[in-house]
Amino acid sequence: FKIERAAPGPNVLVVSLPGFATERIALDIKRDGQESITVEMSLAASIGGVVRSSAGGAVAEAKIELRDPTDSSFKANTTSRRDGTFLITGLRSERVFRLTATAPNFAPSEPMDVPSGRLAVLVVMSAGGSISGTVSREDTGQPAAGIGVRLERADSGREFERLTRTSSEGIYRFTDLPGGVYNVRIVSEQLTSEPKLGVKVQVPRETANVNFSVYPGKTIRGVVMNAATR
Repeated sequence: FKIERAAPGPNVLVVSLPGFATERIALDIKRDGQESITVEMSLAASIGGVVRSSAGGAVAEAKIELRDPTDSSFKANTTSRRDGTFLITGLRSERVFRLTATAPNFAPSEPMDVPSGRLAVLVVMSAGGSISGTVSREDTGQPAAGIGVRLERADSGREFERLTRTSSEGIYRFTDLPGGVYNVRIVSEQLTSEPKLGVKVQVPRETANVNFSVYPGKTIRGVVMNAATR
């Protein structure tokens, strides 16, 4: 193969062929000279299975995503069929991939480490919980519209964060949450409020009335000095 007028600098060469695993090769193309590259293709492997609810029913239209822990640039995805089945092809053999699934009205699935070639993966999804509340101004009691609200998982080592904004009525809501404990905070340049820590979610219930009363934040001024030259 031959690629002309390639831009100098860091590039990624992607080579795909039916029946073979897609290869991604990092290149640092120099301004002068030509690159000579040999690409070794290996037969493709697949990962497939079925997505079901905790009650046993098929989950259609679930988004399945695979990532390679050894290659941060790799991502493959598909959507489950009406019967909940899914199949992702063109994968490298002898690799272990991290599989996650998301679907409306369900909490995200727990990450699974799946070796390439496995075609009987069972992904179980549980109905999600939710957190909701209102944000009002402390001085007037009126709804605070367009205020940022941040949600963080408090009881898990895995990074989990979501952001939303209040409606014109000052209402916010986080849906499709796994059961657990969360911290909820106001995100605003002008207004602030004490965070709500340790908010518990039990699926499939809604944790309501996690309300905030916001007020102008305080300004802190100071000087940073080098202790060695003080």
